[in-house]
Amino acid sequence: MNYKKVMINTLKTQLLLFTCVCFMACMMGCNASNETLTVATYTYATNNRIDNIKPFSQGVKELLDQPTETKSYPGVAELLEAIKEGEVDIAFINTLGYLLLAIDNEAAVPVAALEVDPSFIDNYKSVIVARKDRDVKGPEDLNNEKSSLSFTFVSETSTSGNLVPRLFLSSLGIISPEKDFKNVTYGGDHESTFRKLLNNETDVCALGSATFFSMTQKDSSIMKEVDLLWISPEIPLGPVLLSKKLPSAKRKRISDFLLTLDSTDPMAFNGIKGGWSEAKHATRFIPISDKYYNSLRHYGQNSADILHILSPGPAQKN
Repeated sequence: MNYKKVMINTLKTQLLLFTCVCFMACMMGCNASNETLTVATYTYATNNRIDNIKPFSQGVKELLDQPTETKSYPGVAELLEAIKEGEVDIAFINTLGYLLLAIDNEAAVPVAALEVDPSFIDNYKSVIVARKDRDVKGPEDLNNEKSSLSFTFVSETSTSGNLVPRLFLSSLGIISPEKDFKNVTYGGDHESTFRKLLNNETDVCALGSATFFSMTQKDSSIMKEVDLLWISPEIPLGPVLLSKKLPSAKRKRISDFLLTLDSTDPMAFNGIKGGWSEAKHATRFIPISDKYYNSLRHYGQNSADILHILSPGPAQKN
């Protein structure tokens, strides 16, 4: 037997197998890098925010040398469903949406949130306002007179116009506004909600502070008609979520890109800011984890969890 020839053939076979393995690994890597990443958000009113996040999506494409698509879902609920189904790789979501996702989150991790310049007070807060002729001057009156008052929130998916006011009401013992108030409705957006109050279509309303202060500054006579009952602490802005399906190394690269976006890609950074009114004074992205939102979860020592607070019963839509 020619052992030298056998050895050579064996080495050739091993080399061929090694080459095949490397080729398959390369192909798998190439396929992974060619897979399209979905960068998604949700539509608010008539703004789908596609143009706001598209420069960032393009930046991710160049960063990873991987194709991306930019998508907007009709609302927060639809975006949440897509995240849970693994259809979204990078998501821009509001605070309420993330808190709902976090209840049983197996799909994505929060990695960054926009930080607002602390010199800008009343940037992103909630207010509760009542008509003066209802003689409700503060939270105690609101609680005592609740059965005779109609109350209007902004929408089911609004953080400042639904979640935070409900957390405050829960801290007063009003855990189910639909049961405790005479009537509960939704205004649709912040300005429409406030106008329902001004038009005497509701007794009390909750909305974002930015809209309230903007409208009262433009028309100071409004304050002759309403009383500001409560204003919340500053609300943390919603996170950027990364799918857990993404390799950890890729998640880190995207996270690092976000954390330097204000200086490395100002166009993309300003585009994102422009999509959310509450982010207009943001100066940078900061790293966060789930604990970043614990201040809301434990607001006012609530006796009910967030899911229960947000699902107490049906309300009428405007």
